[in-house]
Amino acid sequence: MSNIAFETTKEDLRTHFGRWGTVLDVYIPVDRDTGNIRGFAFVKLAEEDAKQALEEGNGSELNGRTLSVSTPLPRGEKSARQSEYML
Repeated sequence: MSNIAFETTKEDLRTHFGRWGTVLDVYIPVDRDTGNIRGFAFVKLAEEDAKQALEEGNGSELNGRTLSVSTPLPRGEKSARQSEYML
């Protein structure tokens, strides 16, 4: 997901996405130079809960920000929208 507030914690994400089922893992990437979070995160849910979290979590609000929730693509793969603009 993207557009998370910089003060968002793993526990915030566990609580927020826990309403849709079992949260198995939360990973928030951090900038190596500044130590600040990078504005996106990965939340792993039980397979049976993921679809509902994807549908209902997209556009939900957390810490004053509207979340953009999607399934991650395999490393190195670009979404159709990103590929359109690549030169």
